[in-house]
Amino acid sequence: MEEIGLPDTFNSWYLVAELHVWMIMYRLAKEGEEGRHSRNGLVKAMWSDVDVRSRNIKEHGMAGRKNALYKLNDHFYTALLTYEEGIMGTDKDLASAVWNMLYSKKDIDPEKLSQCVGYIRKQIKYLEEENSSSHILGSGMIKLLPFQEQ
Repeated sequence: MEEIGLPDTFNSWYLVAELHVWMIMYRLAKEGEEGRHSRNGLVKAMWSDVDVRSRNIKEHGMAGRKNALYKLNDHFYTALLTYEEGIMGTDKDLASAVWNMLYSKKDIDPEKLSQCVGYIRKQIKYLEEENSSSHILGSGMIKLLPFQEQ
């Protein structure tokens, strides 16, 4: 969270998880029927994790939690389309997608935004080069690159 300039909150965790789920979904889309099943399982696991983590936030009660989950669901589908459009365009298009979805259009350090765009491009390239049968679909384990090289 610190590297990308987001506060360490449930919402920030969700936004970062959502971005990573989208990147993996983007890669799985190239895998036909097996990819579709894996994608569906990934999304189901993400929502299960969101559900468990959101139960630890007691301040909004059940009705508030349910409303927040509906909003996250709407955000998720908007993010899928926005990131998809961004990745197919220029770095400026992807930066706009990241600013809209990850940073919620808030004032941010432009260097952090640029680093996020570079990270996403690097991650997508890496995932596309991964052998699907032995890594992504074979073991179900997906290795992601670090945000910044050590």
